[in-house]
Amino acid sequence: MHVLLVAGLPHSQIAGRLWLDGKTVRRFARATTSDEPINGAPTRRRGTSDRHAVYLTARWNAGVTSTRQLHQELCDGCPDLGSSPANGSLPSPHL
Repeated sequence: MHVLLVAGLPHSQIAGRLWLDGKTVRRFARATTSDEPINGAPTRRRGTSDRHAVYLTARWNAGVTSTRQLHQELCDGCPDLGSSPANGSLPSPHL
């Protein structure tokens, strides 16, 4: 994106080329570092999966990469939360 900005393209053309929203282009154009737009102020509302993030991350790191299985575990109430091959215990998905 910065290459296109340096080349002098307007934000609207950059947005069209990269299939991004104009606000996204402006946010990245104003950033002084590549991490700034991501680590800055929150850009979205809190999702329903956010409260399960710690549990899902632990399960993913334990090798469970099937989203279908992870979803099913959340729906079933996760009866086997007591242990994990990765770290010995998992946080509850129901906070």
